[in-house]
Amino acid sequence: MKGMLAFLVSIVFISAPAALAEDLAASVEIPVTCGITLEPTTIDFGMVQTGGTSDEKTTDVTNQGSFTGSVYVKGTDWTTDSLSFGVGSTMFGPTTTDSPLSAADQFLADIENGMTQSAHFKVSIPLGQRMGSYTQTITFTSACDEV
Repeated sequence: MKGMLAFLVSIVFISAPAALAEDLAASVEIPVTCGITLEPTTIDFGMVQTGGTSDEKTTDVTNQGSFTGSVYVKGTDWTTDSLSFGVGSTMFGPTTTDSPLSAADQFLADIENGMTQSAHFKVSIPLGQRMGSYTQTITFTSACDEV
């Protein structure tokens, strides 16, 4: 009987410190969201003669994020097999194609959340450039401003 009493006392002792109410600290972090989409996602300048300039092509950049975003654009050199010509042969801009593209980020526009901005492009083929099907990658990035 003494062993059982000691056992019962232990149970009462362990459960005695329970509180009637206790607070639980909680937190949440809502990240800045800044996402852009392009439509269309490819541009085909078609056939352009050496020394010539393509027609202007456009892609729409839409800010799908929660805040206004600054959109930047950069590109690679035009390449095919072992041939290439410079990234600066591509001209771009938000309303006209007046700025040469470069390998470093260049400002395109500030785009409010839910809004769309057109980006215009054309390419000039250097005189004497060898024939071929050349490709270039144009990269758009965004940086959001927190409100």
